[in-house]
Amino acid sequence: MWRYVTRRIVGSDVGDVVAEVFLVAWRRLNEVPTESALPWLYGVARLVLANEARGRRRWRELTLRVAAERDQAVVADHADEVISKCDVAVAFDQVPATDRECFGWSPGSV
Repeated sequence: MWRYVTRRIVGSDVGDVVAEVFLVAWRRLNEVPTESALPWLYGVARLVLANEARGRRRWRELTLRVAAERDQAVVADHADEVISKCDVAVAFDQVPATDRECFGWSPGSV
C-alpha cells in the first residue's frame, strides 16, 4: 500500500492515507474478501486518494475565495452588550430586597 500511495501522492500525507486505508479495512473486516484482499485494499486506497484530492481541491478553492473577499470591519462590539448587562446587574443590586421580586430578578439571573 505504501508504494501504491507514494506513486500517487506527494508529501508527508502518504502515511495518513495508508493509515486511512487500513482503518477502513479494519472497520469493514467482515467485507474484505479473503481470497482477494489485496485488490480490495487497492480499491479502498483509490477511493481514499480520491477523497484526499477532493479535499485538497476544496481547500484551495476556499482559500482563493477567502483571499478574494474584502476585509469586513466588525460592525458590532460585544463588549458594549456585556457592559450594559453589568450595569443592569449593578442597578438591580441597589434595589431593596423587598422590591426585587417585583422585577422577577434574583442574584445571578442577569
